[in-house]
Amino acid sequence: MKPAPVTDKNRSLAPDLARGFMLLLIAMAYAPTYLFNVEVGLYTHPAGGGLPDKFVHVMSLLFLDSRAYPMFSVLFGFGMAALVVRQRSAGLPDPEIRRLVRRRGLFLLLFGFVHGVLVYGGEILGPYGIATLLLGWLLFRQDRALKKAVLIMAPILVLTAWVLGIFMVTNDVMAPVPDYSIAGLIERIFSYPFAILFSLVLFPILLIIVIGMWAGRRGILFKPESHVSLLKKVAFIGIPISVAGALPITLTEIGWWAPGVEISGLMFGVQVLTGMFGGIGYAAVFGLISIRIQRNPGVVARMLAAAGKRSLTCYVLQSTLIAVVLSEPLFGLGGKIHSAGAALVAIGAWGVSVLFATYLEKRNQRGPLDVLLRRLVYRSGSVKGQAGG
Repeated sequence: MKPAPVTDKNRSLAPDLARGFMLLLIAMAYAPTYLFNVEVGLYTHPAGGGLPDKFVHVMSLLFLDSRAYPMFSVLFGFGMAALVVRQRSAGLPDPEIRRLVRRRGLFLLLFGFVHGVLVYGGEILGPYGIATLLLGWLLFRQDRALKKAVLIMAPILVLTAWVLGIFMVTNDVMAPVPDYSIAGLIERIFSYPFAILFSLVLFPILLIIVIGMWAGRRGILFKPESHVSLLKKVAFIGIPISVAGALPITLTEIGWWAPGVEISGLMFGVQVLTGMFGGIGYAAVFGLISIRIQRNPGVVARMLAAAGKRSLTCYVLQSTLIAVVLSEPLFGLGGKIHSAGAALVAIGAWGVSVLFATYLEKRNQRGPLDVLLRRLVYRSGSVKGQAGG
């Protein structure tokens, strides 16, 4: 029996809406890394700038930084669990599903390597490919195994977030400006494995994916109307916790507080760890929104969902556009703008990808990279139905 990719008939609106919005957060997180001729700041943000730049910086620290990847992680875990449920419903035996999951992880890693070397070394496909290979076995275990995994990972992540937080604040770490010379490409080839390791160690990606698996088993976003109470609790509790956790490091960044190194490292760790409440809360918000608009989604919702269905294609497209517009060896706009300008470029690149996805949706066509991934994973010459994340 052949594995069955997802089709439009059995898609839920909530995950696609959330993915479409998530792409915007990712674009806004990437764009500042291409700024040059600026003073180094924390995360990917340059220091200084005018009032609009400082406003963008503060809003990013409160609502974006360490909040975009948790949203992706929970949706990724949800999708992994949904894949297993779907294949089991189609009658595929577990050994074949395991092979399917492994192939997906390996090809995500391959896609990530190409994207990381040619476009952006801090990309997310590779880390999630490794995460698939590391965590895929949990998809075939009982909920007890998921809970044990969370209990084991949580204290480790608290410690590593604090230690690495001290390292970040004492070294003024900012993502290096991507270099597209031959030397830069060679450097990214060898540094890419370390970038993956850094992502998986510093951020609670694995933990949040496991939480997403749990949510996927219960169809929380697939049938959000059956989980309204839970979604409200997650959104209305998680997002305020996220903002509160980001507030201390934000105060230090704007110069209102100057704590010692240990406290600064702790604040950075808190900002990272509470980000998972924000990312999961954002996903819950779109679950609630989808309930209200499921029967008659408006133009904006349909466009977001179109991008969400083609999230891989849109992700690579927007990151490539950002690189072309901002990087020094290409258009070089990154040397002439600051945080606010980078945010506008990110919104523009995301908007182009959404328009492209909407165009494909109207023509009933799938995203080319989404199709390629599914053909490789499912080993089929054609993929029926809309390919989505």
